[in-house]
Amino acid sequence: MTGKKTNWSKTAKKQYSAAIEYILNDSIKNAETVERKFREKLKTVSKFPETCPPDKYKVDNDGSYRVFILYHYRVSYRVKTNEIIILRIRHTSMKPKYY
Repeated sequence: MTGKKTNWSKTAKKQYSAAIEYILNDSIKNAETVERKFREKLKTVSKFPETCPPDKYKVDNDGSYRVFILYHYRVSYRVKTNEIIILRIRHTSMKPKYY
């Protein structure tokens, strides 16, 4: 079974890069592990996007905005007909933001 195509918002790309850079400052091995696990999770999400819960911080969420947490990073994404859009990545220690 092939999954939906995954696209990234500019914001999510910047946030992901910043997170990996931060982890790299501590450990190259940990950064590589996070990147690998993140790719694996995205592969699963692309095949089964509805397995993750709806994003409770999305205002007026119609159910297409979903979220998963991996290594203390909260990843918000939107499920569309033919694609998944990664919207943002925030560390769970940060104050939640509604959007």
